[in-house]
Amino acid sequence: MSVHWFRPIGLILLSLGLGSLSIGCTNQVTTSQPAAQPGGITLPDMAPAALLPSPSATPNTIAGLLKTWPRYQSPQAGFSVAFPAKPQEETSRVPTEVGPAEVIMLRYQDRPAKRFYLFAHNRFPVPAGTGLDVVKALDASRDSIAKGISAKVVSEKPLQQSGFQGRDLELSRTGGFAARVRIFYANGIWYRAIVAAEDGKLKVPQVQAFFDSIQLMSPTEPRKPNTAPAQSNPSPTGTPRP
Repeated sequence: MSVHWFRPIGLILLSLGLGSLSIGCTNQVTTSQPAAQPGGITLPDMAPAALLPSPSATPNTIAGLLKTWPRYQSPQAGFSVAFPAKPQEETSRVPTEVGPAEVIMLRYQDRPAKRFYLFAHNRFPVPAGTGLDVVKALDASRDSIAKGISAKVVSEKPLQQSGFQGRDLELSRTGGFAARVRIFYANGIWYRAIVAAEDGKLKVPQVQAFFDSIQLMSPTEPRKPNTAPAQSNPSPTGTPRP
């Protein structure tokens, strides 16, 4: 099974992880490539990834990789993360029973290494006057992701990311495909970090570097849930970290 299956609908099924929660999502999904605009996402001026050699080539240590990978941060969405090369951005709006959920996705496909990297986040629409059982929501997100890619959870560990509850998962399916997933809920936002490997090779420095690079923080200007969301505004901290 090729990683080319990661088309917009597949991306949403993989990244959203909301399908089996009590707050249901409909099957109507809108995906768009945002135009440049004030407050829009800003990425470093780099050559398209397709024109670059595979970032999986060198260096081969986690520390070395994180010195060369571009890092992105979004104070509004409360995260920063490093990718092997410039990722693409997609924005999807998914209708729910309590209002639209806007999913912001950053994705990069390393074709020579047969790996796919994704970081997604969205405000979780919780009805007024109700709370969220984070443990149950993490369970439901896990199950929804596994179902969305027809994979089996082979490893699951609870973890704390920047003091917030999360899960570290490994999934696999016949044909050698495997994926590693981290799910977090912090400050009213769902975060999903995913690396999928067509050949099943996840025990490599590049995969660990991606997950090690993730930092969560308190959003400076969190968007309000259940309203027409504004554009997320990640911006690079500059050139790749020295």
